[in-house]
Order: sequence, then structure tokens, then C-alpha cells
Amino acid sequence: MSRSFHATYRDLKNKTKEEINQIFDDPDSILSELADKGVAKKKMKQKRKLEKEKTPL
Repeated sequence: MSRSFHATYRDLKNKTKEEINQIFDDPDSILSELADKGVAKKKMKQKRKLEKEKTPL
């Protein structure tokens, strides 16, 4: 089963730089969710690419 991420960059819209800097240190913040989401997407893309290369035509 795939993992769901419900955080988007729109959640950070209309936040000031100061607010984002305060959020940065919190491990349960939107920023950490977005970072995890980015890592998961890169891993999934690499996995699919490797599977595609292994599959003979």
C-alpha cells in the first residue's frame, strides 16, 4: 500500500519568513512533512525506473 502525504506547498502560502523560520525547528511541522514527501517521491521514482529497466520488452 502506498503512503499518503496530505501536506502541500499551498499550506505555507501567506506565511511570513519569520513564521516559516519558527516552523523550521518543529519536527512535526508542515516543512518536515514536505521534506519526507520529497524523499519518498524520489525513492519511488528511482524504484520504478529500476523496475522498468529490468523488465524485458
